[in-house]
Amino acid sequence: MHEQQKRGLPTALAAHAYLGVWFNWIIDEQERTTVSLVLRQDRPKLPKKIRKYVNLEEVGRLLEVCKGSDFASRRDSAIIHVLFDNGVRVSGLTGLHLDDVDLQGHRLRITLKGGDEHWAPIGAKRPAACSSHSAPNAP
Repeated sequence: MHEQQKRGLPTALAAHAYLGVWFNWIIDEQERTTVSLVLRQDRPKLPKKIRKYVNLEEVGRLLEVCKGSDFASRRDSAIIHVLFDNGVRVSGLTGLHLDDVDLQGHRLRITLKGGDEHWAPIGAKRPAACSSHSAPNAP
């Protein structure tokens, strides 16, 4: 409770986990013969929060901001479309490499948390929009 009040819930959760690991280690090493003092029921509780999702009107406003034919506008618009098309995590989108993009198959190879991969679909209009504009020349 002290750690939670002083530094916040995430720090208290981490401290509880670290102490649990430490106590289990000293018990395994037979430095302590009784049970761990860190009990599961003493773990701080995370409040469950309702997620707020982006609605169609908000997506429309985001796309309105990205209007334009320059590279940055097309890139930002493509990012919003991909996120909206398949709900990929931002980390999956930012981790894409060129060989992860299959424009013919209308899909992206996304690396998930833990390293697993899956193919995420993209809308049929996205590849046409990406390939109709030439990519900027690298310096």
